[in-house]
Amino acid sequence: MSTTLNLESSTTFYTTIQARIRTFLSANDYIERKIPLVSSPRSSAAASSSPGDNDDATSTKQEQEQEQQQPTFANRALLISSFTDGVAPAAAPAQQFLKTSLISTLANDALEQVEEHVESSAVQSPCCGPDMEAVAVMEELQDALLDLNQSERAAESTAELISNKGDLLEGILQHVSASYGIVGDTDDDDDTDDARSRASSSDAGEDHSASAPAATTAPPVTVRLLYIPTAMYALRADSTSTPGKQRQRARYDAKQRRKQLEELLYDMLNEHTGSTTPTTTAAFEGADPASATNNDSSSAAAASVSVNVLAVTLDLDDGSIKQPFGSDEPSDFPKDGEEALTDWSPHMIYVEGGNTFWLHHCMTKGDWADKIVAACSGPSGAVYCGKSAGAIIAGKHVETATWKQMDDPSVVPGMEEYEDWAGVSGLSLCGDLSIFPHMASKWEDLVEEKQKDIDDSAVLLTDWDVCCISGDTKEATFIGIESSTNPEVAGSNPSVTDGGSANTDLVQA
Repeated sequence: MSTTLNLESSTTFYTTIQARIRTFLSANDYIERKIPLVSSPRSSAAASSSPGDNDDATSTKQEQEQEQQQPTFANRALLISSFTDGVAPAAAPAQQFLKTSLISTLANDALEQVEEHVESSAVQSPCCGPDMEAVAVMEELQDALLDLNQSERAAESTAELISNKGDLLEGILQHVSASYGIVGDTDDDDDTDDARSRASSSDAGEDHSASAPAATTAPPVTVRLLYIPTAMYALRADSTSTPGKQRQRARYDAKQRRKQLEELLYDMLNEHTGSTTPTTTAAFEGADPASATNNDSSSAAAASVSVNVLAVTLDLDDGSIKQPFGSDEPSDFPKDGEEALTDWSPHMIYVEGGNTFWLHHCMTKGDWADKIVAACSGPSGAVYCGKSAGAIIAGKHVETATWKQMDDPSVVPGMEEYEDWAGVSGLSLCGDLSIFPHMASKWEDLVEEKQKDIDDSAVLLTDWDVCCISGDTKEATFIGIESSTNPEVAGSNPSVTDGGSANTDLVQA
């Protein structure tokens, strides 16, 4: 029995004051609802890219079945209809969820690197023992992550967590920065850090123009962003522009959208870097000189840490990497899509909206599904952010893209009709949930009819709604806007509750 979670509180409310909302929203205007996630085995369409990829001659049938039964949840994910409306407003809890998720991913990534360094130093010098500076940073990261995880579970809302734990987030970024001074080849890292600081101040535009000598700052915390705009690149048969002009326009639009995301990351994370002014410009300013290898907690806190974003664009159609940003060093960026999703270890993967069918086609023909799922799994897995088509593809089924018949399936050879997409699987990064973005009241009757055709729960997201996935707790948090004029909502509309079952209360979020 399929069920539907409707996150739309009041269509009239959304459509009449959209311009005002972006400016005047406060945390009190949002609702957060949490539900447990459940997951069935992934189907072969999403779980394996090509025959034989997961074959192991030594594996027994029982072992293979057990492996197939493993649930597939993203480490952290945000599924949205609109970046501008759902994430960009400063008061949006979804932005706060993104912030804590990224900081957690950065810390876990740093912790893994420091743990490897500690183990290696102990092996190389068995008489002297491990590098004690590295041990100190490792313990500080472990304690801070434990505190953050416990705080996330105890907080009643994302806004409450941020308001009460701002110092903790700042401390974690300090510890991450300190780890950079320990791990890696010191001389090479110093040169790279200098290049990153120079590139950041020169490439990021006038909003990021200030810079300071690298010698006066702690190593910048580096966020690796992988931006995937493939869905935007689908050609439109009804367009009067030539294919070349369509591609040119799509690439320009994607570049502008990526820039908006980069700027959000700078501003958002630099609120917790210890800089004197939490503005975008402060992303590249240092306060007090400090040694990058001084791992005493009080000394580390004295150093001003900045944030640098290393960003690349990946087109799943051909696996090409374009538009590297954040450093002058070519070695700081992946050479191709496979390296971008594996050895480069992105901290955030943003999948842009557009034509869902073209996105799925490119993902399938390039065997990208397993790589994306793997890159988003585990404590240090990338934060997945899927917008519109990127949200649909993250769900259990992509069939919801056929409901409004607004995307053109004819761009995919052999699957030109909407009926061809019945039962086609997505990445299942949110368990058994499927996603229906851009929900509005005019689609209510359609959704009620269509959701009977799928065997999982459909999440209906207006442009203001966000579905936040926490893989570690196997929990989804639904965030939306509550209007003071909303009527009491109750009735026969089913909603997702414990275990994906249905009840008669419409969940508002």
